[in-house]
Amino acid sequence: MGTLKVITSHSLTRLAACMADDLARTPSSLLERETVVVLNNGMARWISMELATLQGVCAGLDFRFPNEVIDNCFRAVLPALPSNSPFTRDAMTWRIAARLPGLLNHPAFEQVVGYLGKCTDDRRLLQISRALADLFDQYIIFRPEMILAWDNGKDDGWQSVLWREVASDTVGQHRAALLNTFRERIKSGAVSDGTLPRRISLFGISYLPPFHLQAFSLLAQFTNIAFYLQNPCGAYWGDIVSRQRLAELVLRDSMDADEYYDTGNPLLSSLGTMGQEFHDMLLEFGFDAIDLDQVDEQPPTSLLEAIQHDIRQLRDSGGRDEKHVCSHTDRSLQVNSCHGPLREMEVLYDNLLAMFDDSKTLEPRQIVVMIPDIEAYAPYIAAVFGARSGGRPAIPFTIADRSQRQENRAIETFFRILGLPATRFGVNQILELFEFPHVLARFGITSGELETIREWLRASGVRWGFDAEQRGALGFPLYDDFSWQAALTLLFLG
Repeated sequence: MGTLKVITSHSLTRLAACMADDLARTPSSLLERETVVVLNNGMARWISMELATLQGVCAGLDFRFPNEVIDNCFRAVLPALPSNSPFTRDAMTWRIAARLPGLLNHPAFEQVVGYLGKCTDDRRLLQISRALADLFDQYIIFRPEMILAWDNGKDDGWQSVLWREVASDTVGQHRAALLNTFRERIKSGAVSDGTLPRRISLFGISYLPPFHLQAFSLLAQFTNIAFYLQNPCGAYWGDIVSRQRLAELVLRDSMDADEYYDTGNPLLSSLGTMGQEFHDMLLEFGFDAIDLDQVDEQPPTSLLEAIQHDIRQLRDSGGRDEKHVCSHTDRSLQVNSCHGPLREMEVLYDNLLAMFDDSKTLEPRQIVVMIPDIEAYAPYIAAVFGARSGGRPAIPFTIADRSQRQENRAIETFFRILGLPATRFGVNQILELFEFPHVLARFGITSGELETIREWLRASGVRWGFDAEQRGALGFPLYDDFSWQAALTLLFLG
């Protein structure tokens, strides 16, 4: 018999210490792997470092994403399922692209025909197929009842028609249907001991849709499920509303809404709506809650601590509650406005050096930098933090959550070569491809020979365009001057 519990705290460090104690209290066997569910690789890396600090070593942990864990549990209970689901985003993209052209004569697909045009363009078809695959994937998780209704023949327009066409030969293999089958199998008692993981720990999860909570609540009948959840507020905050929402309620109901609704902390009520909904769902599913935070807290000594204290206590220092007084030299919260991403990284670098000077105990591994689009900033991070020019010390860093294409240069090279026909064949673009180690190795080109190639290209005057025909296909006049064809002709003529 499993358990289902939620351990909450406003401190991730405290939650990590609690998970370390739980794992040590009932350790796994020597060859057994512990399943830890996270939402991103950055959190997985942070947990590994914290557990290694607390226990001396971190080993035997499998960090998984929620869908991956649930899919593995489905396959363990339903062994007839295929190893590769036909309802992944990539698989659905190609299935939609194969079936969509045959549905364009259907009267409900007028909008799709308007986008694709009279003659189906492969690129547009792939684009819309990818977008629809992503949409269907979200429907399966966030609106499973609608997907099941479509399976039963309910007509909601062209999307339902397309869905039934895509799922016609794989009925019952998407997650929404598998959850129902999984539930029936568990109710029938057909799950044997040892089929499912002995323990699943979910750490740092900010939100999960009802689909996942239903699956984990079913798993809890056989597995120990523990949520280590960061809760920004120590009081119950499920009924607070933002000031904007309060104003809407006053206008709609024409009453004194202040008597019925509370805004609590304005920052929490305006930005914490998703977390608020998640906490309410956990209570509805009957999770046993354990709060690790102390009731009595020390008074805040900085601006950042004051903001955190107000959130935990549901205070409104800018309104009804007493304000905190902070020192004019307080630098716990800063806003730096920069003109570009390179300058942002330079300012961050300087601020981190100042922090290291002020605190001799601070280490680079204790610092987390959050960036909304890591791929756009990755080159600037390497340029600023990895450089030693001008005597500047290099701050050690790692970049998490990058795509395989960006981390693996061979994959990046392959995709760039595939994309060449759609480009202008600029000379710098081609030379950049030659600089990839895999291209140099494939053609046996040394660094000295690469410099000779550069000199040849400079002397031949090549700029862009493969030949006149390729330039014409791009909408430019038909001329060969400064093209690759013209340059090759000059080279071969000597």
